[in-house]
Amino acid sequence: MITIGQAFSSRFNAYGDWANARLLASRLRSAGFDVAMDIAAEGLPDLDDCRFVVIGAATPEALGFAWDRLLAARDEIVGYLAAGGLMLVTGLPATAFGRSLTVDGQTRPGMGLTDQEFGWREKRSYADCLWTTPGVDRELIGVLNTALTWTPSAKPLFRLVASSDPATPASEGSRQGGLFTSQLIGPLLARNPALLTQFASLAAGEALADPAAEGRSQEAFAERAYSQKLAYLKDLLSKSEAQRRRLSGGLTSPTG
Repeated sequence: MITIGQAFSSRFNAYGDWANARLLASRLRSAGFDVAMDIAAEGLPDLDDCRFVVIGAATPEALGFAWDRLLAARDEIVGYLAAGGLMLVTGLPATAFGRSLTVDGQTRPGMGLTDQEFGWREKRSYADCLWTTPGVDRELIGVLNTALTWTPSAKPLFRLVASSDPATPASEGSRQGGLFTSQLIGPLLARNPALLTQFASLAAGEALADPAAEGRSQEAFAERAYSQKLAYLKDLLSKSEAQRRRLSGGLTSPTG
């Protein structure tokens, strides 16, 4: 039995991030594994039972409410990762795993499990981006909330290919053993079936076949949707900012 955990599900779901944990479980079931889910509304699931834990994006208010609770769980999380556990943290909660978060001139120390320092400003916009990551042989789709800034990690999770915002950093996120953190918001694994398969393979402890090659209708549909959005984004990002705004009706994040 493989158990997929979801932490702070009632608070850390700002962009539909619940889909990451549920799709991970679905991908493993489709590969023939028995899978259970442990969904914790206000904290961490039972880490002793979980093979893979997902923590989704949060609003600044929700993160502020849970910050102390997250930091208090540092030793538990360190033990879980040291024992071979896997964890994907997306959006603002990823800042709690870094060295620090600075908001309005005040700096809060983080867990120090990744090598990044973060800053938050109130002016928000969204950048559509294409990325690469080790182990995935196709470009990935990801949306950034550019209100957050960060120092680059020595072991980034993603490297930038193209962005709708010229100020987008060249790398993003961090991979430290079994801990994966990223500021790419929303249902990241739903947008990127190949990345979903990579994380499912880690949870399974074996390489899973490409779902498109296996011919499963639901996953083949996801692959087609990904291919269509990738083609759209590549075309969009090849144009000037003025051209993009005309095409998207002024929206800053047509994939958001």
